[in-house]
Amino acid sequence: MKRYRLFLLMSVIGMAGVIAVYWSKLPGTPRELFKTRCSSCHDLPSLSGYQRHELAPLVNFMRSHNGASRVISEQEAQIIIHYLENNRPLSPANNTTG
Repeated sequence: MKRYRLFLLMSVIGMAGVIAVYWSKLPGTPRELFKTRCSSCHDLPSLSGYQRHELAPLVNFMRSHNGASRVISEQEAQIIIHYLENNRPLSPANNTTG
């Protein structure tokens, strides 16, 4: 019985460690979410050629036709869209502030 409790305790501690590592690696800001999720499939584009009203359809197209729904949830897509519409980076190289 003591071994079982020890095993159970060690399992709980191990899971807590895994969860802590997972949470620490999540993007913390909308900018980080955009950079992390979008760059997992392609280089970050210059968005200076897009109008504000074109950004939501672009993100939604990526999710529905290009497989981005595997890495970007609907909630994350809305955060990314809001970020892009309000903080549209001119280019990945110049996007150093957040």
